[in-house]
Amino acid sequence: MKRPRKEDVRKVEEALIAAHRLQEPVQGDPAFRRELMGHIRGLGSTAAEERREATPWLVPVWRFAAVTCVVCILLFFYALNTETSLDFEVAGAIAGAPSNLVIAQAFGGI
Repeated sequence: MKRPRKEDVRKVEEALIAAHRLQEPVQGDPAFRRELMGHIRGLGSTAAEERREATPWLVPVWRFAAVTCVVCILLFFYALNTETSLDFEVAGAIAGAPSNLVIAQAFGGI
């Protein structure tokens, strides 16, 4: 497919601009316009209601996701500010079980 030449594009643009300028504004009854716009707005609210009815579980899921994120952030900052070290607790738990002696040696517990 050939690319159009700049002259052809310019001619088409000029023709479209001229047609747009010659277009007369639509004259109509103000009551008809109000009724039409009311109908259009009603269609939009109907579509929104249909979406809400189709997915009633969506809002609680997103609320749960937001609360979960906040809890994770709070736990992160809590763990960041605590002085305890979990390394020794994990090594002690592993060393306490006799079957995990090899794992305890890898941690340097024995």
